[in-house]
Amino acid sequence: MAESLDHARIHKFLAHLCRAYKKIEESQLAREELKAYLDSIKEAMTQKQLKQPQIQQMLADLELKMMGALEKQGKVVRHEYDNNKINAELIKGIDTLSLQLEAYVKDKELRDKRIKELEEKVERLHA
Repeated sequence: MAESLDHARIHKFLAHLCRAYKKIEESQLAREELKAYLDSIKEAMTQKQLKQPQIQQMLADLELKMMGALEKQGKVVRHEYDNNKINAELIKGIDTLSLQLEAYVKDKELRDKRIKELEEKVERLHA
């Protein structure tokens, strides 16, 4: 059983899985940081501790954090799109191979039937 494992494919799969997990984890972390920052802005605004320049700076920081979170989410979406594209190609290849296999099986059945008919004819001729 162990001989049938393709270690290169397993390694590639695990590396791919780790990269995907890291992208999702980074996206989740960026969303959590964004939420925490928004909460801090809300709290500061309700306590009216901020002056106009501080508010402008916080909004600029918020914009940067939002752009970062969106960029990380975009990486996850692109990764999913790439996986869907690869899956579609694999399904297409499987369908093609399935049709080829069906044609081969049908052809083999016809050949086997023809061989059997010829064997029966030879038996009748020798009987």
